[in-house]
Amino acid sequence: DFGRALERMRRFGSRVQWNTTYHPAWMDAEVYIERIRAMKSAGVNVVQVTTTDTDALTDELARKLHEADIGWTVQPFTGRSATGELRPRTWDHVRTEYPLLYDPSWYIERYDEYAQECEDANYSDRDYRPEWVQCTTPRFLIGPDNNVYPCHRHLYVEDQRYACGNIHDVRMKGFRFEWSWLFGRWTLPCDTKCNPCDFQQVKVESLGRPNALYRELEEAATG
Repeated sequence: DFGRALERMRRFGSRVQWNTTYHPAWMDAEVYIERIRAMKSAGVNVVQVTTTDTDALTDELARKLHEADIGWTVQPFTGRSATGELRPRTWDHVRTEYPLLYDPSWYIERYDEYAQECEDANYSDRDYRPEWVQCTTPRFLIGPDNNVYPCHRHLYVEDQRYACGNIHDVRMKGFRFEWSWLFGRWTLPCDTKCNPCDFQQVKVESLGRPNALYRELEEAATG
């Protein structure tokens, strides 16, 4: 019910920024283009209209989205490619790999930590951190189930225990995140590893609490 969802978006006015990502496997390009235009016409503050550069983004789709004049851009795939290559290696490579539609002024900060997150997310069979962390984020994701998630990692797991709210809770009475005046962000304790694509959006601070479940998994793995 896109019409009903659009009406809810309008209630927030311009003070809320909306980021959208087009996934070819989930929606026809024509539908995505139509909905982006409807959102902008309704006064919704749409600041991101992107598609991640994967094999699903064909030249035909890219041309169609680019020619639609909806402000569409390509964002680099972050993580391990099918061949095991860490992408992007640095934001410098964006200058040559994504020269047309992506801002080359961005760089990966704390690159060693980014690489470690890629290792954990792509090569480890354990989803949990060795200790609890305080996750902070300035943005949230609305999933197909209408739940609100703090990051792609939790959205992809499709486990509602990691949802921090629901779009129907317009007054945020059941919202699990708390505002941190210290960080100037929303905060929530977390025990799972990050997806590499969330690296620029979330920050983690150690809470110094060992993860008992992680210890159990370690003990089971070592026999």
